[in-house]
Amino acid sequence: MRHVRKSLDGIDFLLAGIGAIMTGYSVGIGISMPPLAMMLCVVVAFGTAFSYGFSKLFEKKSILQIDGFLYSSAAVIAVFAGPQLNHLLPDGGFPEKLIIAGTLCWMLMVGSFL
Repeated sequence: MRHVRKSLDGIDFLLAGIGAIMTGYSVGIGISMPPLAMMLCVVVAFGTAFSYGFSKLFEKKSILQIDGFLYSSAAVIAVFAGPQLNHLLPDGGFPEKLIIAGTLCWMLMVGSFL
Protein backbone atom coordinates (compact mmCIF):
# COMPACT_ATOMS: atom_id res chain seq x y z
CA MET A 1 0.00 0.00 0.00
CA ARG A 2 1.35 3.40 -0.92
CA HIS A 3 1.42 6.07 1.74
CA VAL A 4 -0.15 9.34 0.64
CA ARG A 5 1.03 12.47 2.38
CA LYS A 6 -1.82 14.73 3.31
CA SER A 7 -1.30 18.46 3.30
CA LEU A 8 -0.89 20.24 6.59
CA ASP A 9 -3.44 22.81 7.65
CA GLY A 10 -2.79 26.15 9.29
CA ILE A 11 -3.77 24.74 12.67
CA ASP A 12 -0.91 22.22 12.41
CA PHE A 13 1.60 25.01 11.88
CA LEU A 14 0.00 27.11 14.63
CA LEU A 15 0.20 24.32 17.20
CA ALA A 16 3.76 23.38 16.26
CA GLY A 17 4.80 27.04 16.34
CA ILE A 18 3.25 27.65 19.75
CA GLY A 19 4.97 24.57 21.16
CA ALA A 20 8.33 25.59 19.74
CA ILE A 21 7.95 29.20 20.91
CA MET A 22 7.10 28.07 24.43
CA THR A 23 10.12 25.76 24.42
CA GLY A 24 12.47 28.54 23.32
CA TYR A 25 11.02 30.95 25.87
CA SER A 26 11.33 28.39 28.67
CA VAL A 27 14.96 27.68 27.80
CA GLY A 28 15.96 31.35 27.75
CA ILE A 29 14.10 32.28 30.91
CA GLY A 30 15.26 29.08 32.62
CA ILE A 31 18.88 30.23 32.38
CA SER A 32 18.02 33.87 33.22
CA MET A 33 18.66 35.23 29.71
CA PRO A 34 15.52 37.11 28.60
CA PRO A 35 17.15 38.51 25.42
CA LEU A 36 17.94 34.96 24.34
CA ALA A 37 14.37 33.88 25.12
CA MET A 38 12.95 36.71 23.02
CA MET A 39 15.28 35.99 20.11
CA LEU A 40 14.32 32.32 20.10
CA CYS A 41 10.63 33.24 20.16
CA VAL A 42 10.92 35.72 17.30
CA VAL A 43 13.03 33.45 15.08
CA VAL A 44 10.76 30.46 15.62
CA ALA A 45 7.61 32.53 15.02
CA PHE A 46 9.05 33.96 11.81
CA GLY A 47 10.31 30.52 10.74
CA THR A 48 6.93 28.90 11.33
CA ALA A 49 5.15 31.63 9.36
CA PHE A 50 7.70 31.27 6.56
CA SER A 51 7.27 27.51 6.53
CA TYR A 52 3.48 27.81 6.37
CA GLY A 53 3.67 30.30 3.51
CA PHE A 54 6.17 28.16 1.63
CA SER A 55 4.03 25.04 2.05
CA LYS A 56 0.97 26.86 0.71
CA LEU A 57 2.89 28.41 -2.17
CA PHE A 58 4.31 25.06 -3.29
CA GLU A 59 1.44 22.88 -2.09
CA LYS A 60 1.30 20.72 -5.22
CA LYS A 61 5.06 20.63 -5.91
CA SER A 62 7.41 17.76 -5.20
CA ILE A 63 9.92 20.06 -3.46
CA LEU A 64 7.98 19.60 -0.22
CA GLN A 65 8.90 15.91 -0.21
CA ILE A 66 12.54 16.66 0.65
CA ASP A 67 11.76 18.51 3.88
CA GLY A 68 12.94 15.62 6.04
CA PHE A 69 16.26 15.45 4.22
CA LEU A 70 16.72 19.22 4.51
CA TYR A 71 15.99 19.21 8.23
CA SER A 72 18.25 16.21 8.85
CA SER A 73 21.09 17.96 7.03
CA ALA A 74 20.54 21.17 8.99
CA ALA A 75 20.40 19.25 12.29
CA VAL A 76 23.71 17.53 11.57
CA ILE A 77 25.30 20.89 10.73
CA ALA A 78 23.91 22.36 13.97
CA VAL A 79 25.43 19.51 15.97
CA PHE A 80 28.90 19.89 14.48
CA ALA A 81 28.85 23.70 14.38
CA GLY A 82 27.11 24.13 17.75
CA PRO A 83 29.93 25.93 19.57
CA GLN A 84 30.47 28.34 16.66
CA LEU A 85 26.74 29.01 16.27
CA ASN A 86 26.43 29.61 20.01
CA HIS A 87 28.45 32.82 19.66
CA LEU A 88 25.78 34.23 17.32
CA LEU A 89 23.19 34.19 20.11
CA PRO A 90 22.57 37.27 22.33
CA ASP A 91 24.75 37.85 25.39
CA GLY A 92 27.37 35.35 24.22
CA GLY A 93 24.89 32.48 23.96
CA PHE A 94 24.64 29.56 26.32
CA PRO A 95 27.26 28.93 29.01
CA GLU A 96 29.80 26.30 27.99
CA LYS A 97 28.26 23.71 30.31
CA LEU A 98 24.95 24.07 28.45
CA ILE A 99 26.31 24.05 24.90
CA ILE A 100 24.09 21.11 23.96
CA ALA A 101 21.05 23.23 24.84
CA GLY A 102 22.32 25.83 22.38
CA THR A 103 22.68 23.17 19.72
CA LEU A 104 19.13 22.00 20.35
CA CYS A 105 17.88 25.57 20.12
CA TRP A 106 19.58 25.97 16.75
CA MET A 107 17.87 22.78 15.64
CA LEU A 108 14.58 24.26 16.84
CA MET A 109 15.12 27.55 15.01
CA VAL A 110 16.25 25.94 11.76
CA GLY A 111 13.50 23.34 12.01
CA SER A 112 10.86 26.04 12.19
CA PHE A 113 11.91 27.15 8.70
CA LEU A 114 12.02 23.63 7.28
